Amino acid sequence: MLDRSLRINLNDVLLVLTAFVINSLKEGKNPIEIQKGSQKILSSNHVMIGVPEMLQKLKFDVWFNDKLLKVLVEQPILIQNHMSKLV
Repeated sequence: MLDRSLRINLNDVLLVLTAFVINSLKEGKNPIEIQKGSQKILSSNHVMIGVPEMLQKLKFDVWFNDKLLKVLVEQPILIQNHMSKLV
């Protein structure tokens, strides 16, 4: 859908973010790197209206190599301030 310049819904965003977290853990990235990287994947222009507001904080508890890893992703889709364009 993104390749066709269509906006994705909440479920699709969760799928994208989950895949990003899993792949990042496989690459050996730490939770801080994952947090920073998650904000670069999607913008508010890629998702349907209201999705960024619904996803303020995501917590992933992942069993990886017999360890429980906890990853907190806050504001994965930064909300653009449209009011600044009006002034």
